[in-house]
Amino acid sequence: MKKSLTIYLIFIFFLCFSFVFVPIVQADPPAGGQTPTGGQTPVGQTNSLNNPLGNDATFEAVVNRAINYILGIVGVLGLIAFIYGGVEWMIASGDTAKITKGKTTMVWAVWGMAVIFASYAVIKFVLGALLTR
Repeated sequence: MKKSLTIYLIFIFFLCFSFVFVPIVQADPPAGGQTPTGGQTPVGQTNSLNNPLGNDATFEAVVNRAINYILGIVGVLGLIAFIYGGVEWMIASGDTAKITKGKTTMVWAVWGMAVIFASYAVIKFVLGALLTR
């Protein structure tokens, strides 16, 4: 029963975050407000789509965004691990094995978050040094 509950919670977690981090790209309609019929562009007009990466679609900006998203997700996972350890400690009901497991989960979550923040600082420093013009 506990294994199936864990699988359901993991599924719900990934389902929720997949809706948050899925980019939605929409093209702006032409200036007239309606699309041309027949798939042809009227004379004197050009087809253009907006860049889904934004106006600053340089390599540096894309890499910085990707790193920020990845480290943000990993930081959230570290926070969830810390909260899980605290909840496990609270519901231990005096069982020393469960208390120890909750404490070690919290300690390792703190170490993980420290590594995440340190890697963020190192990556920003290295990319700042490499990508400055």
